[in-house]
Amino acid sequence: MEVTVQQVKDIVSVLTQDEQQLLKDTIIHGAWGDSDMEFLDENGNIETVSMYGYCTNDAVKAGNYKGRIASVMFKSIYKKMCPENHNQTGRYISHCNDWWGDGSGDMLFIRTGYYDAFEKWAKEPVSEESKALNEIIDWIDGSTAYLSTRTEFAKGYKEGIEQAKEIVRSIINNNLKKS
Repeated sequence: MEVTVQQVKDIVSVLTQDEQQLLKDTIIHGAWGDSDMEFLDENGNIETVSMYGYCTNDAVKAGNYKGRIASVMFKSIYKKMCPENHNQTGRYISHCNDWWGDGSGDMLFIRTGYYDAFEKWAKEPVSEESKALNEIIDWIDGSTAYLSTRTEFAKGYKEGIEQAKEIVRSIINNNLKKS
């Protein structure tokens, strides 16, 4: 059975839109080659299987994220996608810090049977609707943290709602301009 792009979307749904974009940037710009790597099987046991590797350092070629920001995002991706072996081994994605042992690059690996679908997914643009939802979710997270530290609950809540409305208006206006 061939893995579909929809299955990849389901797999990466645990990632934020920015993390998904960074993963796409890595796949598009960091293609390296095939080898064997450890992944989790369907029962959570570690197995060595074929894979295709991508150099994470090359993700910055896309121009979306740089330096420490990308590094922090990769840590988050690995925490979500590679739960075993100190966040290095996952079911679909695994990774290795300093693959060549000389400090020149970290690698991300996608198991055989999945990397073709991941590569197709990586070529799809992030939808405006997804961006809008992600911005709203980010706002909610930020507002919740903000409001939890403030005694002026009502004032902060109203300001946050207005900010969310502006984000949605901006996205709608941008879509109208493109039409």
